[in-house]
Amino acid sequence: MDIDTASHQSPPTPPLRSGAAARFTRWLPPVLIILASLLVGIVHVPQHNAISPIDEYVYIDYYAKVLDQGVVRQGEEVGHYARQELGCRGLRILAPAPDDRCSPAIADDDARFPMGGITSADIYTPLYFGVTRVVAQPLLWLGVTDSLTQAGRFAGVFWLAAAGLLLFSALRRLKIGPWAGTGITLLLVGSMPAYWFNTYISTDAPTMFAGALLALLTVRYLQGAGSGWWLVLAAPVITLLKFQNVAVIGAVALTLLFAAFSASAGPFWTRLRGTILHRHTRFAALAVVAAVLAQGAWTVVRALISLGPSPDQGTANDYSLHALLNLMFKYLPGSGTGVDATSTGAMIVTNLAVWIAVAGVLGLVVTAKPGTLKASFAYGTLLMALLIGPLLATAVRISTGYYFSLPERYGLSLFPLFLIAAAVFVQQTERRAPVAVLGALGVVSYAAMLTVPS
Repeated sequence: MDIDTASHQSPPTPPLRSGAAARFTRWLPPVLIILASLLVGIVHVPQHNAISPIDEYVYIDYYAKVLDQGVVRQGEEVGHYARQELGCRGLRILAPAPDDRCSPAIADDDARFPMGGITSADIYTPLYFGVTRVVAQPLLWLGVTDSLTQAGRFAGVFWLAAAGLLLFSALRRLKIGPWAGTGITLLLVGSMPAYWFNTYISTDAPTMFAGALLALLTVRYLQGAGSGWWLVLAAPVITLLKFQNVAVIGAVALTLLFAAFSASAGPFWTRLRGTILHRHTRFAALAVVAAVLAQGAWTVVRALISLGPSPDQGTANDYSLHALLNLMFKYLPGSGTGVDATSTGAMIVTNLAVWIAVAGVLGLVVTAKPGTLKASFAYGTLLMALLIGPLLATAVRISTGYYFSLPERYGLSLFPLFLIAAAVFVQQTERRAPVAVLGALGVVSYAAMLTVPS
């Protein structure tokens, strides 16, 4: 249903010929989304022989250790399992051929491994790794695979399917039809981030889930169908999955602030006072504070259990006005682009993600009626997309003493919001064709992503 309409009911389903037909229309789209997510893993995980260059080496180490020791500590050495996986599999793109580090004897030689054999994954809480390990274990018991690494990669499909279902639910609440909603959801399930982060072991695997979860909770809250306390509870959890998920928390907080301002009446200063006292503002502030406190608590724990300094990863860059301006215009087009787009299929998927994100967000900003919740959502999403890069860069500089060029994936939690903006934008035409075309592009994106080679 419309984001500007308060209701406690689910989106109305058009009358059908029978109850069986109604149930079929209701349940088939979610089933198709789950099956589409499973197919992503079935097609791509078996093709992934080499280790992903996006830090999978240290993520495999954390994932392999999490049930035994819970937490990987700062300064800790990478274990033999991950070291041998790197040697036996090779590193995709950079050094894809296996080498003698596959030998157990070589695994003790720290100098032969990245960062002197020290982990860089200690900055993460065990939340993502623990959930992934628990989901992966039945795959080993059932004989789906005998590889601990492959089981963890297959578990990425769990996060992808959850993200797809949450996004689909948000679209349905915004009055997007079930079949168009399924197609638009395939823009997420069939994205390059899904390929790179949900078919390898990656801390970015739950990021689109985090974005879709907060998007759905926000839509429900603004429609009067859910409590703002769910946002407050979800914020620290998704921050503990990965700190960069604060991007979507910021977008939601800004959306609530704009909505609070729109709901206030009178002269500017009266409206400003009303905004400060509005319940939307309270929930926005509580969500941000909860996220900050959660990350702060983890930072203290990490320092207390540290074994030594973190390794120098050799990624330092100049922290400058030019770098910050570049980051301002990086995440709206780039959040949904993944890592590499050299194949034909990857180029199709990447360009669709860029065009749809930019057109959807900017289109909704321009066309949404000022003062509506659609406009608040558009303004909050756009503003956070512009601010998150400089904010993260500054946070990194303050906390570590140096700056490195932030990748596009640090804005990935905003990608579900971009897709929602695009869906609402085309829906405003009140014609079926634009929404159907957007859904069809999702099918194209998904089909193209399945062809991306390893």
